[in-house]
Amino acid sequence: MNDKILKTEKVGYLKSKINLQQATLTMTATKISLQCNKTAMGGLGLLGALLRKRIEKIDTVFDLDLESIRSVEQGKFGAEKNVMQITFNQNVTYRVIVNNYKEWEDLILHYFNKLLNHKIR
Repeated sequence: MNDKILKTEKVGYLKSKINLQQATLTMTATKISLQCNKTAMGGLGLLGALLRKRIEKIDTVFDLDLESIRSVEQGKFGAEKNVMQITFNQNVTYRVIVNNYKEWEDLILHYFNKLLNHKIR
C-alpha cells in the first residue's frame, strides 16, 4: 500500500468459528488490507526472547482493491455485534471484529462510491 493510510486498527480476525487471530486492518483510498500477527511461543529469558523474535511473522490475509468488494455487512459473534463481514468479488467472505462497525462501513462505502463515480466520469 503506497497510498496514504486513512484508518488502521488492531482487530480480531475470525478465521473460523473457533479460530480468532489478532490482526491489523488497514485502509487507504483505494485498498483494504488485513494482516495477521502469527506468534509462536518461545521460552522465557534472553534465549526465548531471541527465538520468539525470529519466529514472529506477519501474514497477509488479503490486500485488495476497494472495487473488488461485493458487500459489507454487520455480523455477530456470540454477544459481539461489531463484526464486519466483507465479501469480495471472488465470493470469499472475511469476518473481522472491529471497535466500531459503523465507522468502518461508512468509510469503506464512501471511498468505494468515490472510486465508482470517478470511473463513470
